[in-house]
Amino acid sequence: MDERIDVSVEELAEDIRINVVDTEDFNSRVIGAYNDGTAEKALEADDQVARSIIPAATGAFRDFSYIAPDIPEFITENCVGCMDCVTECPDTAILGKVVQDDLRRAGDRERELREELEAHSRVVVAAQEAERRRIAILR
Repeated sequence: MDERIDVSVEELAEDIRINVVDTEDFNSRVIGAYNDGTAEKALEADDQVARSIIPAATGAFRDFSYIAPDIPEFITENCVGCMDCVTECPDTAILGKVVQDDLRRAGDRERELREELEAHSRVVVAAQEAERRRIAILR
């Protein structure tokens, strides 16, 4: 039952190109469409695209980093832990991360200290303003 079929490399490559994936076509048509910005509207569904076949060794041609060049800024003070940013962010630029309770508590404490500092700063500014008014009245 171990019957070998001798097939040349060229014949095998052609069989793969016809029946599995055409790397040259993929690079020029699919990658080309992403590179020139027409993929979303102009790239028609076909046998290869529909099966999500990506040829081996095409990673060098598939640099899509220019599509979403902006890295989101995480503003700790605005975070309430709802995770909307993670679910709404395209390309998983923001990933959710589970942190230990002590790290979460440290973040909570940092927030509390910032709020206390801001409150103290408001009190200092108000006291300075009151002192300026008092001096202005005495003149």
